[in-house]
Amino acid sequence: METTLSFLTWPPQSITTDTYGSTINYNDDNSVSYQNLLQPAGTRIHTWETNHNINRREPLQLPDKRAPFLKNGQRYRLQGYFAVEPQNSVGLSLRTFNAKQELQQDQMVLQDHLDFTLQPSDTDYELALVKFNNYQLRFRVFYLASQTLFATYRLESHWDDYYFDLIRRTTTPVKKQQLAVKRYRSISDVMRIELDPAEVERLRILLVPQKMPMEQVNQLRLAANHQLLQIK
Repeated sequence: METTLSFLTWPPQSITTDTYGSTINYNDDNSVSYQNLLQPAGTRIHTWETNHNINRREPLQLPDKRAPFLKNGQRYRLQGYFAVEPQNSVGLSLRTFNAKQELQQDQMVLQDHLDFTLQPSDTDYELALVKFNNYQLRFRVFYLASQTLFATYRLESHWDDYYFDLIRRTTTPVKKQQLAVKRYRSISDVMRIELDPAEVERLRILLVPQKMPMEQVNQLRLAANHQLLQIK
């Protein structure tokens, strides 16, 4: 199985964040704390989009909102890693547009993942966090990949230790573990991975900021490797 896994983060001072009346903290661990008690339900808190029409945005701001390229006709899953109070109070939204920027799809779910397929007429898409009745949100990252990957492997995040695991859903005698390191850029980045479910039970990916010192990256790599060796 060869696929790509995308990571979407929330950049500071973003033009696609609803900032009016909002309290926003960009934390040292690259998470974002967001609160807006006066915001009406249905407001798009933050959006990632592919439309780079400079008539709508200033050219220098375009990289601020970038979403990854996806193939039409392939089934994808957007998996969120965030905490909200109260539970189930932030939704995920997908909107797609054709070449004339006419709305084609408009989906919204009140859960931490969203499955979708881009149709042949879809040329652009938008993904968003949507407010329902939440009063506190702490966002970490979005994972975006083919639904096949998530059907074969479950995702287990350990954000405080800068890694996440892809763990095979079925059990076989093979218990091979792998470790990979990914330095991600801000906003959106893509990692190509190759997994053979018959061979690899667990893939651990260290997801570290591009600016992290190499000494710290090496320390995290050694710690993650040691933990993998302890897994029975």
